[in-house]
Amino acid sequence: MSFLRQTSRLNFLRASHPPPIARYRLKLVKSPALQHLRRPFNTSIPRHRYFQPGDREVPRRKDQRTHQEGDEGGDWKPEPPSKFKQFFNTPNIIVGGLVGACIGVYGYAALASSAVRTQASSEATARMQWLHDHFVHSLKNMKEGRYYTLVTSAFMHQSVIHLTMNMIGLWGFGRFFASGFGTPAFLVLYFGSVVAGGLAQNYVWEERGEWNAGGLGASGGVLGVFAATACIVPRGQMGLLFIPMPMWLGAALMAGLSVGGLQGRWLPTLGHADHLGGMAFGALWWLVALRRGRYYRR
Repeated sequence: MSFLRQTSRLNFLRASHPPPIARYRLKLVKSPALQHLRRPFNTSIPRHRYFQPGDREVPRRKDQRTHQEGDEGGDWKPEPPSKFKQFFNTPNIIVGGLVGACIGVYGYAALASSAVRTQASSEATARMQWLHDHFVHSLKNMKEGRYYTLVTSAFMHQSVIHLTMNMIGLWGFGRFFASGFGTPAFLVLYFGSVVAGGLAQNYVWEERGEWNAGGLGASGGVLGVFAATACIVPRGQMGLLFIPMPMWLGAALMAGLSVGGLQGRWLPTLGHADHLGGMAFGALWWLVALRRGRYYRR
């Protein structure tokens, strides 16, 4: 008689659909259900739906098959993704798109420059002038209202060596950052560093009265991503001019080279203020958005 009473009470509790924590304490479900309740609230992973008694079928993921559906003789393991899917993921596509855009703009500029030298026609000269007006960062373009050249100048490069060095850094550090923190965080960091570096270079040009100076290249954005990565993994290994060293040391050397270059000690043709501005934005982005946990990958 007591057994029948206990059974009827359990059926009544199941039919009343209590909360998951109450169901666990009443031993209506097994302990794995409690693992879903203890999931931290600051994660972007969606919480699972709790299936009540009476649900006809509990949906399963594609990789959660039984032994009868997969391997009957032993433990079943999901098939690894193909090499195509492993390479063509979102970080590789976004960073590779930026690299491809830089290569395409440089190729177009090289063809235009070659046409000016060989043909010397008005059409070729106008095309080269159009590139100078829309893809070169200068005080003249800024005063004429072409503020977007702060960003578009990052897709133009001076030489093959300049392009190669920047693209190696962008491909290496960009994929690492985008894979760890998501492509939105990477895009904000990269283009924010480009703009910050351009504004710093503007300030130096105005202070020195260099009204005819111009700048181009993705160095500010690449060094911004590099600075943020060095703050995240300061002891990670990198190669500066093919010399292995920890990332914190590489960041310190780059900052020291840029500070010395601003004082006119070496490499006067490089945009040292652009480099320092990009690195400063990268370190600030890490401090504000990443270190304090205000930005989560989505």
